Amino acid sequence: MLDFRHFLFINNHFLKTITSFIICFIMFLQICFANPAKKDTTVADEIVATSFTTFNPILKGLATNPVLKIKLELPASVQQKSFKKIKININSSAVGEIQMIDIFSTSTDEFSSVNLIGSVIPNKSSFYIPVKFNPNSGTTFIWLSVALKNDASVNNKIEVHCSKLIDELNHEIDIKESSSSYAKLTGFAIRKITDDSVNSYRIPGFVTTNKGTLIAVYDVRYNSSRDLPGNIDVGMCRSTDKGNT
Repeated sequence: MLDFRHFLFINNHFLKTITSFIICFIMFLQICFANPAKKDTTVADEIVATSFTTFNPILKGLATNPVLKIKLELPASVQQKSFKKIKININSSAVGEIQMIDIFSTSTDEFSSVNLIGSVIPNKSSFYIPVKFNPNSGTTFIWLSVALKNDASVNNKIEVHCSKLIDELNHEIDIKESSSSYAKLTGFAIRKITDDSVNSYRIPGFVTTNKGTLIAVYDVRYNSSRDLPGNIDVGMCRSTDKGNT
């Protein structure tokens, strides 16, 4: 049988244990509330713009040559944003070669020339293009397209960069670039869909003669792009100036 002194010892030990637990719990609460975890909204509320190059050459004879796509991401906190200009940089040797730079907007990452938001004829290597662009929250796309002059060289390279978006309050949004090369070869569009009311031109072949004449041959598929049987001719074009005409 426990005597009274032993009983007091057990109770005192129990009280000390409870007291230590309460003190530790209070210290834990103080640490938690003194340094509460803060929700990081910097990334969530950030407007992100990233540019990507396309993989097509720039061809004379085409009204549109998409060269660059900007993926614009507006957070939910920004229901709508108005932009008034875009900063463009091109290589100096391309200034005299470009007839027009057009800017289009799309809701998907597929190029379309339906929604034109700005155009400029470049006369220097760094400039701004005025635009009328009012995207809503979410993801939209901006496309840059180049049209070459009729006398542009087919032995040149053209490089187009977009570095900044400027909103209606003159705030600048930097455009991040992907790691791909932005330089593009130029060329000549020999034949294209609907030329001479032809449905499609297919199966091209090229050869250079001993005299330096460039000869191109291709299927002329009048009614459809299907193989034989069908209304198909073989077409030929020749150039004596290394493909410029």
